[in-house]
Amino acid sequence: MLITDFIVSLAEKAGIDTKDTELIDLLSKSDLAKVSIADGLTEKVNKSLITKEEAKNSPELKKHFYGNALDPINKKINAFFDEYQLDDATKSEILSDTSTYGQLEKTIRKIAELKEKQSNSGSKGERAELEKKINELASELSKVAKQKEEEKTSAINEITNKYENQLMNYQIDSIIGSKQLPGQFPKDIEMKIAREFVEKKLAEKGAIVKNIEGKLRLVSKDDEKLFIFDAGKEVSYDSLTEMALAENKFLKVSGGTPAPTNGFNRNNGANPPKQNATTNLALSNIDTALEGLE
Repeated sequence: MLITDFIVSLAEKAGIDTKDTELIDLLSKSDLAKVSIADGLTEKVNKSLITKEEAKNSPELKKHFYGNALDPINKKINAFFDEYQLDDATKSEILSDTSTYGQLEKTIRKIAELKEKQSNSGSKGERAELEKKINELASELSKVAKQKEEEKTSAINEITNKYENQLMNYQIDSIIGSKQLPGQFPKDIEMKIAREFVEKKLAEKGAIVKNIEGKLRLVSKDDEKLFIFDAGKEVSYDSLTEMALAENKFLKVSGGTPAPTNGFNRNNGANPPKQNATTNLALSNIDTALEGLE
């Protein structure tokens, strides 16, 4: 599968309009249209990624989180049975409801009935003690139900955020990978260096990247409601990437022949042209690491 087709399928999965201008700009990169992805890799990615709506409606996720959320409530209901030594008929009446929340409601109702029944018998001290226990149990059951509902929601949000972050990183890598990098050493190393330059540029702008309605947008790190502008125009992640790589001379020289770079040029002792100091430092650090592996 061509990587452009794969990006379109991911965009659709993320709810991004295929007519989105930033998406079209990315897909229009000539080099990108020549890259293919193995079917096995696309299958692995598609199996691992789910949308927010799919997460909310997944029977498997619901079964897992509902089970974890409701198990403590079931245990509390059984503890109530034992504590008050309810007869089998009352237990059957409560457990006849297949919903745990229904059982909880019937249990609380039974507590109220027991409270009313006992209020007219026994000493004043006994009634007060019984009323205290019943109120504590009802409060605890309600608290557990609320807590587990919050935990379930938090877990689903955590999974959703995980996949949204993975998709955002994929979009970032796609944009950086579409640039004409020097091509002097392995692509993964160039990608890491390029991303460092972009992160540095983001820091200079006081910006962070957010996925807003399927689009990568730059916002202020101090106020995410404020977008980043330059010369009256909103700065896109794509244009900031181009700017960062150009400033650090980390783009292929026009004409198709990459300029040699310190540390990676072993060209029979020929002197390489001067590079941006930041680029030289990044390349020399990587070169040192590679020499340690030789």
